[in-house]
Amino acid sequence: MAAVTDLENLSVAEPTTVELRRLRSEQVIRHLLPHGTQPPKFRYQRLRSEENIRVLKFSFTGTTTREVSYEIIEKQLAEISGQFVAVSYHWGILGPDRVIPIAGWKYYMLVTRVVKTMLEHIVGDLDVPYIWIDAVCIDQNNNLEKNSQVSMMGTIFNCARSVRVWLGRSTEELDESSLCLWLKLLLRPDLRESMANAKEFEEADKYLKLILELQWFERIWVVQEACLAQELYFQFGKVVISMDSLHEVVVRRLEYPHTSALVDRRQKGPNDFLLASFGVLQEFHTIRSFLKKRSGKRLTSLSELYGSFASQKATDPRDHIYGLLGLIHQGCLGGIQADYNASVASTYIDATFRMIDAQGELSILGFAGLTRVTSGFGPPRRLPTWVPDFSEPPVADVWSRLKVFKASTIRKIEPATFSLIEASGLHITIDPQLLHSRTSIPAPFGDTDMFGCISLTAIVFDTVAGIGSWPKKFEYDAVRMDIWKNMYQTFREAYKKAEDLRTYLTAESASSLCWKTLIANLDGVDLATSAMFEDAKAFVADLMVLSGLTGFEQRQERISMAFSSLWPDDKEAGLDARSRREKRQNKYAESFARSGAGHCRRIFWTDNGYLGLAADGVRPGDLLCIFPGARVPFLIRGPVAWLFGQINGRCYYHLISEVYVHGVMNGELRHNLTYITLYII
Repeated sequence: MAAVTDLENLSVAEPTTVELRRLRSEQVIRHLLPHGTQPPKFRYQRLRSEENIRVLKFSFTGTTTREVSYEIIEKQLAEISGQFVAVSYHWGILGPDRVIPIAGWKYYMLVTRVVKTMLEHIVGDLDVPYIWIDAVCIDQNNNLEKNSQVSMMGTIFNCARSVRVWLGRSTEELDESSLCLWLKLLLRPDLRESMANAKEFEEADKYLKLILELQWFERIWVVQEACLAQELYFQFGKVVISMDSLHEVVVRRLEYPHTSALVDRRQKGPNDFLLASFGVLQEFHTIRSFLKKRSGKRLTSLSELYGSFASQKATDPRDHIYGLLGLIHQGCLGGIQADYNASVASTYIDATFRMIDAQGELSILGFAGLTRVTSGFGPPRRLPTWVPDFSEPPVADVWSRLKVFKASTIRKIEPATFSLIEASGLHITIDPQLLHSRTSIPAPFGDTDMFGCISLTAIVFDTVAGIGSWPKKFEYDAVRMDIWKNMYQTFREAYKKAEDLRTYLTAESASSLCWKTLIANLDGVDLATSAMFEDAKAFVADLMVLSGLTGFEQRQERISMAFSSLWPDDKEAGLDARSRREKRQNKYAESFARSGAGHCRRIFWTDNGYLGLAADGVRPGDLLCIFPGARVPFLIRGPVAWLFGQINGRCYYHLISEVYVHGVMNGELRHNLTYITLYII
């Protein structure tokens, strides 16, 4: 009892969170270390040269148990080239809570469960004694070292004898033996033929999907790791398959109708899309083939590369830029370097301007704009409107990266300039409509009173006169019939406006103008093929049925729409929508959902009689312009600010979004052009 009284009267300071965390860590370490050992924790020594790397050397110490001992060795990269295997893997969210022995338990090193499990499966299967793993071979607590080593990542993976992609090990859903069986079946032509249109494809697709949905395929760092590898192998448990073989599995599998197992249900939309990893694998294969043909020479456009992998994820938002640098030729980077001491906003601003300045083209602006949905920074937006939020993927395909468009037929005629403008010198126009939207007026640069401004040469050629009035919010979690009603209303309104523009500049019919505009005419000016037109008619018929229109209402619709050739007749409208969709893939419907008006865009028309498509948020009075060096036109809004103290002042604008304008996407605006300098904040 006395002891209890003494404890109750004892006055001690409460342990801090850090002390509790350290205590728990020490308890875990004592539990994990071999009985009777108390080695110190391994501490990184500063690298002797910026051209050096650390590698993990492994050796087996037991004759029966085959215990593994590790050493951390510093080597010059050129000296060890071709003598180590680099490992690519998904880090996961759990911190280090496992130990590995260094120099025969002279030291211990804390690693994550992923790294520990990965080493247990990989080391016995390698023909070299060295492994490079970023979490082990780079001091993650030293930003200076991280900056230096990250800039070498592309070279490190390119110098490795091979790259091993660790995908994980067997689970209840996915076991190694079943995966191995189905991969072999899909690779054998005779067995694939026997499976065609059979139930076996469903089972094979289930395993293929489980592999391709693993988080490794979603990460940004894996892009350069996979593309620069001399030899690339994927490993799941003890199952190892080469990049070429896995790519062949996917290619051969796509020769047959896909089953529901291959549909990506995470992509919200009115159509079924195949797994995003199919596209990622294809991009890997394309880039790897391109680099091999060029004998290892790097790519030349960071903005084009980012466009291909804009949906990849990263724990650190700066890695959406840094994770791709190793694939780009140094002379084409414009001085972009990894700097983990820089803020996210300044990293994005610096990278965007340097991409524009170094590459002489403006495709990166297609990812930017005031109407671009952003959540990484939240309101108020901490980025200028001309800077993309690289941490958030685009909500629809970006037109400016498609080489089919050539709205500007020349490269930049004047270099872009960047400057910081003092907020105290600006008169800002406050737009009440913006204050109630997710995309509010940009705040000053960072936490300072400075605005990031870029100047660009431009041709302002028209003004938005009106926009579609239909309800444009496609709530995918709402009743599905409401989606189809909205989409049908989109077609209806677009066609009515197209009929109003009977003297359209391209001399096309209302039907042609309508269906081409609503998918941004992605295949170019010769899109009026019978197959695509038939797809468009079938899609309208589907929308009529799925939106709940009765047969009588459908006939009334066709009468009220002057029975355009785009609207289906009684026979076509009477077909069962589901059987029609299952007969073959509707490419028009897919383009409508991915790149056209079926997602987040609405039609608009201009003072000069053009019809176009822009991000939801376009408003009457917005200005249409073409920047020399850009493939598509853009919308700007303003002036939103004036700078006092200069002769006649200076006007500043917001970038709204890229746009599709039917009739100007192939350099038709070539005569009587007036170039001005626009200042965008």
